[in-house]
Amino acid sequence: MNAITDAIGGTLTVPDTGAAPDPAPGQFWIVSSDDEDRGVVLVSATGRGSFVLAWPVTAATPNGVYPAFAFQLDRQEVTVWPELEFGLPLVALDRIAGAGPGTRTMRQIVAAVEDREPLPIGDLPHADTPDALAEIDKVCNQAWELADLEWPRPVLGEAVLDAELLRSNDVDATRLRDALAVPPGRAADLVSGAIIPTAAEVEAVTALTQVDPAHSVLVPADGPEVLEISTPRYKARIRALVARRGLLENAARTAVLHGALQAARQGAGDQRDEVRARIDRAIEDLLASES
Repeated sequence: MNAITDAIGGTLTVPDTGAAPDPAPGQFWIVSSDDEDRGVVLVSATGRGSFVLAWPVTAATPNGVYPAFAFQLDRQEVTVWPELEFGLPLVALDRIAGAGPGTRTMRQIVAAVEDREPLPIGDLPHADTPDALAEIDKVCNQAWELADLEWPRPVLGEAVLDAELLRSNDVDATRLRDALAVPPGRAADLVSGAIIPTAAEVEAVTALTQVDPAHSVLVPADGPEVLEISTPRYKARIRALVARRGLLENAARTAVLHGALQAARQGAGDQRDEVRARIDRAIEDLLASES
């Protein structure tokens, strides 16, 4: 078991291993980044692309006020804060901590909060005391921190060149090849967003497009590989890469993306199965290679 210090200074005891299926409403999940457990959330909604909606969770507190509610998670009583719902990147979800309220109860809680009606589960007092308001602020701050655990970000080493910007400046693969003095294949991959540019390439493209240095020629990578790598099913192996190669989690995930994008396409069969196969191979290759 692992111990997590929550937003208000309490301790959440969570399993150090667990399943990582596709998330669904009513599941308690452990949130982690860079091989460190950061918190616990209750997933409230899915189907948001690379995000889920989540409710913060803390150890039981006497200062939790409506619409917060109490719940028994495994053998530990916790407080759930549905009014502080936030968008959590899929990449932050690590493993299930336990089952929460059922689907019907989740819907009833959402409806009750919207109508300011009593909750159907573990309803807590309505009094907004100074201590309660202070704890709400702390839980909010942690939710914002967890919401920032995004990947990929529009930063060097994670992002690709902005294809729209290149088109608007009449920069095609040929022009980029000549400007960067790179092989035709790399130029084509850079233009199509199939490869992560180097710092020197970003600097050259910035000069070529005459973009103000205060603005970026980079955008977050996109596509089926990005969405698939973001899902919790890869989290454990991403954590293994972090530990094995001494990388930050975003860097490890980007390395997997790079390998998957460069792998040969089969062009037949189910697309998601093919994407998964290329990602699996990229992870295996990285785990097998020297750091």
